[in-house]
Amino acid sequence: MTGYPIPVTDDGTVALPMVDPIKVQGLTVREAEKAVGDKYIQENILRPSRARPMITLVPKAQPNLNPPANNNGRVFGQELIEKQLFPLMLKRYEMELEFGPSHPTVRSLGNEIVGLERELREVVAKQLRMIEEAKTSARGSSETGK
Repeated sequence: MTGYPIPVTDDGTVALPMVDPIKVQGLTVREAEKAVGDKYIQENILRPSRARPMITLVPKAQPNLNPPANNNGRVFGQELIEKQLFPLMLKRYEMELEFGPSHPTVRSLGNEIVGLERELREVVAKQLRMIEEAKTSARGSSETGK
């Protein structure tokens, strides 16, 4: 199963889809995996036998490497990820564990995930083009105003 980077916020929590933020500051990777799994079990999103979150530590990105955000401070495409992609990935993961990867429903969910990932890439690319156009326009305006 593929994952998406979810940063730990300044208050030491991670904001995951479908659950309240989870405090992970000061935890080991294994403890954080257990905390995430326990939260999804507590919210009846995953069954105890199916909760196997995997966490990988990645270096914190430099400020200029963060993805662009809209006026609400949310990363472009974040809503698509939270409301559609993650739930679909969780469902596929559960179905694959129960029925195996070649089950028609698992394959169908996989195709839906690929389509959403493609849509997400298009949304982000469009937003990045709009940002570049706005920068170019702003530079042009400042040069003509001299």
